[in-house]
Amino acid sequence: MMEQVQSQNWSGYALTGGPFNGVSGTLTVPYLESDETCQTAESQWVGLDGFLSNYLIQAGVGEDTGGGAPCTAPGSFYVYAWWEVITPTDLAPAVPVPVSVKPGDTMTVTIGATGNSNWEISLRDDTSGGSFSTSVAYAGPATSVEWITESASQPTVCGGVCPLTGYTPPVSFSQLQDANGSVSAVDAITMVQGPGDVPVSVPSPVASLAALLASGFTTSFE
Repeated sequence: MMEQVQSQNWSGYALTGGPFNGVSGTLTVPYLESDETCQTAESQWVGLDGFLSNYLIQAGVGEDTGGGAPCTAPGSFYVYAWWEVITPTDLAPAVPVPVSVKPGDTMTVTIGATGNSNWEISLRDDTSGGSFSTSVAYAGPATSVEWITESASQPTVCGGVCPLTGYTPPVSFSQLQDANGSVSAVDAITMVQGPGDVPVSVPSPVASLAALLASGFTTSFE
């Protein structure tokens, strides 16, 4: 079943059903447009859970104004690779990983169960060849998988979800795979913000689950 949903901080696609044993995908790293307030943080990631539960295991790339970089032109933001595990009782921050990544690169993320609540997270910058992997404990229900462009939640900076900064070109998600899960629904997630819930990041339409897995999709800043 194909569904259309809205979120204040996510855009992309989620598959629900499961339980899933893993997920993977290849994504492109965008440039960010100038941000007058220099207060922004965005990410593109691949993960399991989070859509239907307060558990989440994910990995990807982030763009923000950290690292002392000036935010005055596309590409001047701090860009980094990371992974994260969230549970209802542990909102641990994302863990940066030692893989050099920059706007314009292509990144492949693979997350898979290895048994006894152990999961393997792997990231590879396909442009530079840098890679990283780690094993983590994770006991979430694995009832959804996602490929997402996200605007950060920073209560101390923005009072909640930060306004999405423009990004270019559209982020491409390809080589999508879910592992051994029964898919009950495909959810296209549009990010809406501000008065009137204005769309700010929109996934390209797909006709079916087969089309999504075969051809992927893009998210575009509106």
